[in-house]
Amino acid sequence: MTVENITVLFNDMVGSTELSSSLSVEAADELRRSHVGILVFVGIKMTISHWYHLNTYVSLAIIVALLAMAIALSMRRERSGTGRGQG
Repeated sequence: MTVENITVLFNDMVGSTELSSSLSVEAADELRRSHVGILVFVGIKMTISHWYHLNTYVSLAIIVALLAMAIALSMRRERSGTGRGQG
């Protein structure tokens, strides 16, 4: 039996390389961190989908809410002048 490793690298944002190069290091890190909640939700949903079906519209509403929270927190942090790494 032959075992082979396959590495799959994908990108979920069109034009993210250009976007990342135009942002500061802190802003690019913030953008990456803001996707964590969505990825965690999708991972949990995929894990439990064998036992429990979550309505597509409910899933979409949760993802939109997570995005809105990430945007609101980012705007609030920017307005107050306390970005990540700043006290």
